Amino acid sequence: MEEVKKKPLTLKHIMEIEENKLDEEDLNFDWLSFEQKLLKWRDNVSKSVKDREEYIKQVQQANKEKRLELLKYTSDEGWVNLIRKCKEDPIFFFNMFLWTYNPRLDKPHVPFITYPYQDDFIKQIVEAVELGIDVWIEKSRDMGLSRTMLWIFLWGFLFKEWSVLLGSYKEDYVDAQGNMDSAFERLRYMIKRLPKQLKPKEMLNKYMNISAPGCWEISWDVWVNFWTGWRRKVVFMDEFALWPRDETALQKTKDVTECRIFWWTPNWTGNVYGKVMTNHKAYRHLLNKKIRLPWRLHPLKTNVWYEFQKMTRTATDLAQEVDISYETSVVNAVYPLFLQMATKGTYVYDVSRHTYWSWDFGRDSIAFCLWQKDFQTGNVFLIKSFKRVNWNIKDFAWLVLGKPYAGNSWVYDERDFKIMKFMQLVRFHDHFWDPYNSDSRTVVSDDSIRKALADMGINITTNRKSTLRERITKTQLGMNRLFYDKDNYEWEQSIIQSHYPQKSENREITTEQRQPVHDENSHFRTCTEYFFDNEPLVSWDDWGMIINNRLYS
Repeated sequence: MEEVKKKPLTLKHIMEIEENKLDEEDLNFDWLSFEQKLLKWRDNVSKSVKDREEYIKQVQQANKEKRLELLKYTSDEGWVNLIRKCKEDPIFFFNMFLWTYNPRLDKPHVPFITYPYQDDFIKQIVEAVELGIDVWIEKSRDMGLSRTMLWIFLWGFLFKEWSVLLGSYKEDYVDAQGNMDSAFERLRYMIKRLPKQLKPKEMLNKYMNISAPGCWEISWDVWVNFWTGWRRKVVFMDEFALWPRDETALQKTKDVTECRIFWWTPNWTGNVYGKVMTNHKAYRHLLNKKIRLPWRLHPLKTNVWYEFQKMTRTATDLAQEVDISYETSVVNAVYPLFLQMATKGTYVYDVSRHTYWSWDFGRDSIAFCLWQKDFQTGNVFLIKSFKRVNWNIKDFAWLVLGKPYAGNSWVYDERDFKIMKFMQLVRFHDHFWDPYNSDSRTVVSDDSIRKALADMGINITTNRKSTLRERITKTQLGMNRLFYDKDNYEWEQSIIQSHYPQKSENREITTEQRQPVHDENSHFRTCTEYFFDNEPLVSWDDWGMIINNRLYS
C-alpha cells in the first residue's frame, strides 16, 4: 500500500482550463486515462478489496472536483466545444456529467465513473445501434449495466436524436415516482442533474415517456402491445426471458427497428432468449452480436467475493445470477445431476451390437432415440436422436426405417435423407415407448398407434407395471452409465431443461403428486425414460444360450 500512497492523484491527463475557456486543442486527448490507469488493479495495486475501494473513493473525489471546476470556469465558446466532445465520445459524457444515487452513503450523489469493461460495453452498444445490428446480452447480476444501458439511451437521445422504445414484461418496474429502481425515475434524476447547456430547450416529461421536438423520444411499453407503433432507432427488451409471448415479440419488432437489444441473466433454454444464447439450430442463422459480461470483469469482485457467494446462495441461484450457466440454472430440474453423471463425447453406431429404439408420440411432436448397450460393462450409448413437429406418424416411421413413404416423399428435406441413409445401416432392433398411450388413436386413421406401426413391421414393447416415479428413478440411476454422442444437442438440452412446476405458495404438492411440466422438452425426456424402464439386462446372445440350455437340459 506504501507505493500506492506515493502515487499522486494528479489531473495532468484532464483537460487544462486556460484563460477561463476550453480550446479545441484541449479536447484532443484521453480525458480518463488517469482513472483507467488507477483501475488496472492487477498490475500496480494490492488485490485487497479494501484497497480497491479506497482508490475508487479517491478517483470519485478527483472527478467531482474537476466537474465543479469545469462548470465554474467554462465559457460559452467552451461549451460549444464541450458539447461537440460529448457528441463524439459517450464515455467522456458519462464520466464528466453523469451521476448515480446511493442512499446508503452520507453523500448519496456519486459521480458515475465507468470501469474499463463498461467502456467497452458502451462502445459496442453504440456501434450496434448505429449499424443496425441486433444485440443479445448475457450478464451476471449487479454489474451496473441496467443504469449504463439507460445512460447510453440518454446520450443517444441528447446528442444523436435517437427515438428509443424500451419494453418490459411488467409495468411496475418501469415508472414509479420516487422509486429510484424504476427506469424512468433514474432518467429523470439524471436529466435533472445535467447542466442546462446539455438539455434540450423543450422537453416533455410524462408517464413512461420523455420526448423533445422532432423525433427524439424515450418511451416504454409492456409486452402486450409492444410491437405496435412507428419505427424507432433502437428497441430494448428488458428481462426478455420472462416475456410470455417472446416468439411473437421477436418476429414483430423486426419491422419496428433495425437494432433490437435483448438481455437477461440465464434462466433456461426453453424460451427464445435461452435458445438464441445457446445457439439452438432454429436461431443460429440469425445475424446478431452477442455480448457476455461475467462477474470477473468487475474490479471489486474477486475470488474471495465469489466464495462468499457460494456460501450464501443456492446452487441454482449461483448458476443463474452469478455464473451465467444455463445448464444448472433450471429450477426444479427433473435430472439436476445429469451433466455431472452422464458423459458426452463421440460415440458411433457399432454394427456388432443390438440397437434399441425408444419413441414418444405427442399431440404435435414425435421424438426418437437410438440406443446401444455394452453388456459387459453395463454402459449405455445414445447414438442418435431427432424430433419432428406436426408430422404424420407414418411419414415419421418411414424416416426412422430409412424408407421414404412414396405417397409423401415431399415432406422430407436434405437432413431427413441423411438420417435415412444412416438408418438403413442399422440392424437388430427392439422398440420401446409409452405403456399408457401405445393404444391411443392416431391422426392417420382410426387404428391405434400400435396397430399403425405394426402394419409397417414395427412391434413395440411396453412396461405397463411401472409408474412415472419408477421410470424417472430408473433413469436417474442409469445416468452414470450413460454416454451420449455430442451431436445430440437438442436431446441434451431437453434433459437439462426438463423441470417440475414450481410449488404454489397456497398449496402443498406431495412427492407422488409431482409430475414434470409438459412442454417441448418432454418428448426426448420420456423417450429416455422409456428406454431405461425397459432396459434389457442380458444380450440377445445370452438369451439364446439360456433358451438352448433350457431346451436341451
